Amino acid sequence: MVYTTNGGTTFFLYQTEYAGQAGHTIAQWHVANVANVADEVRDLKVRGLEFEHDDMPGVTWDGDIAPMEGMGHAAWFKDSEGNIMCLDDYAASS
Repeated sequence: MVYTTNGGTTFFLYQTEYAGQAGHTIAQWHVANVANVADEVRDLKVRGLEFEHDDMPGVTWDGDIAPMEGMGHAAWFKDSEGNIMCLDDYAASS
């Protein structure tokens, strides 16, 4: 499901019966560009959020951000229940 807020933020939600146990991204927030991904990561880290660094084929990390050919840049983190969330610039780069 795709949501767009009145402020222009767009995010995706994925339905799952395995909340907190899914093992894959269940919510995604798209930002305008890689600079915005970096800004959001920096702001969230200041607030105490820790980002995930998974070993994914073909992905090299630039700090907490994964540049992915043809897919933009992304950063993953977990919510308080262990669900995997993502910030990316995919919509801006496609």
